[in-house]
Amino acid sequence: MKDISEAINNLLNKFKIWVLLGGVVVITIAFTAPQFLFILIFPLFFGLFFYIFKSFVQPMMRSMDAQFGVKLPPEFDESQETTRDISRWDAILSCAQSKGGRLTAADVSIYFNVDLQTAEVRLDQCVESGHAELYVSQSGVKVYQFSHIISDDEKKHAEPI
Repeated sequence: MKDISEAINNLLNKFKIWVLLGGVVVITIAFTAPQFLFILIFPLFFGLFFYIFKSFVQPMMRSMDAQFGVKLPPEFDESQETTRDISRWDAILSCAQSKGGRLTAADVSIYFNVDLQTAEVRLDQCVESGHAELYVSQSGVKVYQFSHIISDDEKKHAEPI
């Protein structure tokens, strides 16, 4: 699917003016055609017009970065994988907080986009360092309890020392 969209983008980049002129001609013809034909053709060329318009305007907008110091968000690159850093303690604690203080290797694997073995090793390190306690569920799954993470209700009812 990605190859097809790249091929279409390359084709449109080579023939932008011709496609734009062709779109104008077809829209003009559609205005003279029967109404049902216009209804079928108009959305296609309306979308095509905005796609081509975006491809003309976007490079100009990006060039304004250097001229006027305007900072636009970077273009999205699918090759850059957005993963969280599992090696940081605060990231593990954040994950534990989002799950109510109890984690499984599957929870960590999904949260950090890592394999189950890496997640389990990291959670075992939490147990060894004293940050978590290890429990086993009835089905045999390891559950890691982070006792330092308590609910807001429990925080409200804390007693003074």
